[in-house]
Amino acid sequence: MGTIVKFIKKNPMRSFSPGKDISLFDCGTLNLSVDEQITIVDDNGFKSDLTCKEWGYYLANSINYRITEQGYKTALFSSNLQSPPSLYVCLVNEAKIDQFMIYLDKVEARLIMWLDEFNDHNFDGTHP
Repeated sequence: MGTIVKFIKKNPMRSFSPGKDISLFDCGTLNLSVDEQITIVDDNGFKSDLTCKEWGYYLANSINYRITEQGYKTALFSSNLQSPPSLYVCLVNEAKIDQFMIYLDKVEARLIMWLDEFNDHNFDGTHP
């Protein structure tokens, strides 16, 4: 069993802007040990897990089942605000795709693909 999940609150919170007319607030740091998981929940009841493993992290639930079942899509996009361009993965509420596209404009980004729409008929879940 791992150690107890540790959250270190930032006081005051750090604020920063990743793009035009956008403000974010860094609230703190969460320390997970191997095989510890937290569930992130929003005010609308959306839930997704973050799990620490010995090889890295699961960043979300299955993007073609649990995430879509809750009304979200998984976006892969690139932003040109940094050089070289950076890649990002976001979970987007299906009812707010228009707002997400406006956000992409503000951070000089472009949608590469919706990962939940990936459909490779040869995909069998094994490593190539």
